[in-house]
Amino acid sequence: MVRFTEFDGYLLWCLPEPGCDLAYLIWAYTFLNRDAVPSYPQLAECLRRSVSTGAILPPVGGHFRLSPECGLGFTSGTNSQPCLRMG
Repeated sequence: MVRFTEFDGYLLWCLPEPGCDLAYLIWAYTFLNRDAVPSYPQLAECLRRSVSTGAILPPVGGHFRLSPECGLGFTSGTNSQPCLRMG
């Protein structure tokens, strides 16, 4: 079982519906959360967990997107989608 951290939730919540590249995702995270740029290991582990569980689709050309199953529940702030669980 993969457990997501609080940071994972904050980062994935910043991912826009059409998807984005890594630079935009980091910018959105720091802007929306008023936080420092995450460390490389923290960011890499979050993306690894997200891809391995199907929360985000494998990146194509450096473009990250939430999977259709998880996107609605994450961006709407509801718990209607069971694919992501905080641990």
